[in-house]
Amino acid sequence: MKAKILTRMNMILASLMALLGFSCSEYPDPEYGSPHAELHVNGVVTDENDSPLENIKIDVKLDYKGNIYNYTWRDIYTDENGKWNYWTGIDDGEMRVAPDSVLIVANDTANVYAPDSVKYPVVIDKTKGSEWVTGVATAEVDLKLKKK
Repeated sequence: MKAKILTRMNMILASLMALLGFSCSEYPDPEYGSPHAELHVNGVVTDENDSPLENIKIDVKLDYKGNIYNYTWRDIYTDENGKWNYWTGIDDGEMRVAPDSVLIVANDTANVYAPDSVKYPVVIDKTKGSEWVTGVATAEVDLKLKKK
């Protein structure tokens, strides 16, 4: 008798949970991920004579309250005109915490030029967002490398 009551109670609760689970979603198509801000960074690397430098490795690092994280998910190198660009999704402050700044580090793979870096503040423009992108931070970071 006790087992029958428990079985019926489980069936009723399972049915109720199924009904509530299907009716609580207001979005017809589920989306992957979380709302985020985007970081777009680009620039040019030149030598002291303003000549573009090719094949310079660029590392993008984010500074979260003094903790530096390497945020480059792919290798970035300058092209024949010394140009490079990078973008990624970042937390925007509404989700967890926005980075204070972005640290750009340029390293010469041929070991002719000394490395250089620039720290640039991250300011998220919420007017450039969309329903899924909550804002965009942009930076143009040019670096000038000196010979070793």
